[in-house]
Amino acid sequence: MKRINITIDLKGSTPTESLAKLISFIFNPYSMALALIPISMRDGNVGFSLLAMLSLALAPLLKHMHGVHKGFWDLDISDYRKRPSILLLSGLTGILGSYLLFLLNAKYTSLATLLYATTGLVAAVASKYVKVSIHVATASITTVALAYTFGKWVLAIAVPLTVLIAWSRLRLRAHTPLEVSEGISVAGVGSTLAFIIMMYIFSHFHVGVLTIEQTLGA
Repeated sequence: MKRINITIDLKGSTPTESLAKLISFIFNPYSMALALIPISMRDGNVGFSLLAMLSLALAPLLKHMHGVHKGFWDLDISDYRKRPSILLLSGLTGILGSYLLFLLNAKYTSLATLLYATTGLVAAVASKYVKVSIHVATASITTVALAYTFGKWVLAIAVPLTVLIAWSRLRLRAHTPLEVSEGISVAGVGSTLAFIIMMYIFSHFHVGVLTIEQTLGA
């Protein structure tokens, strides 16, 4: 069986480039899903985060690594036209996971999972036409999820971190300012879509006494 050889180069030609590479590597779209762990603790069961992360990332990650192994794309999938299939897969499986969490009354984890999923779907559509910064889109939607769960004080940490991630992508010339802005826009559309699905679709397919008020209520 052929082994997958992935080389991660974190050394840049300047200190700022090395820093940018490190930031991009640490806060990649997959690792940002770790925010689901504290969010699930707000629901009282850290196991919810495992279900959420599996639904969002397992199938896409396997497809991603298979593509790298076969040479279909590089680790960053630099050719944005090859990204839609992975993003679409994450979105669809994420919605299923979110609905299951909804039924389990994991209101914060369910919404956070849905936020990631819908942003993935929007990014999949956008990536057919433009090179969206998935790093920035994921960081932006993580900010929304954390702020909804823990309150506005989170913005004091999450917003500067998102700006730092955006800077890293620009510093590495992985994206243009327009593509970074498109990442933020994708997150905005994704978050709007998530709340619409939660309020008008999930609420009509509940089980027993579970209601939308229980899910979105404080």
